[in-house]
Amino acid sequence: MIDLYFFTGILNALTSFSLGLLVFVKGRKPLHRYWFLMGICVAGWSSLFEIERFIMEPGLQLMLSRIEHSFSIWIAAFFLHAIMHAVPAESSARRFVYLKSIYLATLGLFVLVPTPLFIKASKPQPLFDGRLYDVAGPLYFLFPLLYTGVVVYAVALLIKAIRRLPPMHRSPLTL
Repeated sequence: MIDLYFFTGILNALTSFSLGLLVFVKGRKPLHRYWFLMGICVAGWSSLFEIERFIMEPGLQLMLSRIEHSFSIWIAAFFLHAIMHAVPAESSARRFVYLKSIYLATLGLFVLVPTPLFIKASKPQPLFDGRLYDVAGPLYFLFPLLYTGVVVYAVALLIKAIRRLPPMHRSPLTL
């Protein structure tokens, strides 16, 4: 039986990489570079996540999961960095400090990824045909916390920038 989830994950990986590459080829500004890096990370995360679903050996699945997370933890930081280049800054010094702290926090998570503090192990889940899933380590909670905070901040910057646009430049769907 064909697993449609596999194809959607691989399609996500191909689309993210292709769009990132297209943006990078069309322009060489920092915005384009960070969007490309984000596309690579989404592609790495999505493709490895889909491959992992077929691995039934716990050690191999754990290794692939840690590599997958090594990609996924950078997505939000690159997204924020691209957004910061796309929208005008009220205080570029404050943004730089915030961005630097985000990168340091992301680097801290990156260092934790290969340890049991981030992902302890892989174990079968009976509800999902015995497929292997990660057992979160005691510091794993930092990942969704950081990811959510960074993405919410980036979206808030976008909304703020859109609201500052003159009415003639806004779309009817503007927030």
